[in-house]
Amino acid sequence: MAPQQPTMGRIVRYVLTEDDSTRSGIRPAMVTCVAAEHRGGTLHEDVCNLSIFVEENDGPGHVITPLLRKVAVCHDENKMPGTWHWPERT
Repeated sequence: MAPQQPTMGRIVRYVLTEDDSTRSGIRPAMVTCVAAEHRGGTLHEDVCNLSIFVEENDGPGHVITPLLRKVAVCHDENKMPGTWHWPERT
């Protein structure tokens, strides 16, 4: 079976970084653009622009932007901060 390919409108998971929020974690994100990027001499076609859905109230006294936008986000099933991965199958 061929690996999944990201396409515009697909829902993926984004791993928040310390700069993204007052909390760490994984949030749903919508792919808004798919791009290709050269890394280490190889063309990777899994680089996406994302709109990331985050909670509006992030704990007592903390309000964060409910939608983050990130460009050129790389795919990583190891779930490193600042990357996206496919939702787990349940």
